Amino acid sequence: MRRLPTLLLPGLLLALLLPHTAQAATPPQPAYLTLFADRAQLVEANCATKTPLPGAVSLDTVFADLAARNLVPTMGVVTKFINEDTHRCANPALYPSWQDLAQWHSQYGIEATSNGNTKLILTTATDAQLQDETCGSLPLFTTHGFNRAWGMFSYPNDQFNAHTQATVLSCFSFGRDYANTVNVQPGLNGFAYVKQLRGGDSASFNGPGPVKYSTPSEILPYTHPRAGQWRVVQFYRFVTGTQPGMWDCASPNPADHWTWKTETYCYNDWLTIIDQITLPPTDPATVATTWGRAR
Repeated sequence: MRRLPTLLLPGLLLALLLPHTAQAATPPQPAYLTLFADRAQLVEANCATKTPLPGAVSLDTVFADLAARNLVPTMGVVTKFINEDTHRCANPALYPSWQDLAQWHSQYGIEATSNGNTKLILTTATDAQLQDETCGSLPLFTTHGFNRAWGMFSYPNDQFNAHTQATVLSCFSFGRDYANTVNVQPGLNGFAYVKQLRGGDSASFNGPGPVKYSTPSEILPYTHPRAGQWRVVQFYRFVTGTQPGMWDCASPNPADHWTWKTETYCYNDWLTIIDQITLPPTDPATVATTWGRAR
């Protein structure tokens, strides 16, 4: 009887033991995180004097601190708020110029996406207004060197319907929706679900804020997506210290913090969050390209 070579026996036995239908394991899908600076608000300000409020933190500082941790955010931009080389005040905040945006793009690699041209509520817009506000905003980004703004459109005041979404998806990969929902490949109905970093009342102090303050412990789980997931954490404006009737960020306990506005958040709590991020953030266009939704 002919004997099989000894070196062939392990491979032969393995082939006999494995099911004939066995296939190679599917490689794990990447996980994605986006840190999103909504409307790219430069700094909390007094619009009467066009000066930052005491204790307000500028996006220059925010972006530099993110860069020091190898974290690159994405900006949302309402084009009417952005002058070519001067700062406009509204809402009330100072807004950067296109010159500032270009500098951040060059220095840190920060991309920009569209919040529309005028922050128009689209559910009551005519078809012509809808087209101009959404797809019509993209050429201005391209003109200023932002060629990836098609990754996501941010609906003003989170107002949308099936008709607006159909128009948005003709030129953007995703439409933003505020929801505590994880995005999974390839993106449900073309929505990008976003978790907001919100200022407001603390759980233990009845401050003047309109909603409950988002503590770091609430936000941190959203900064650690699993394979095949995409999570978006959205921030606005930051402040430090204490301003009577406006904010209190002084306590070492985040549960005691509060701010007067939803879009104003304590910067020390933001630093606590970003110090624990381990996944390099990316922009929506990168996710869209990987998930087969590129425009």
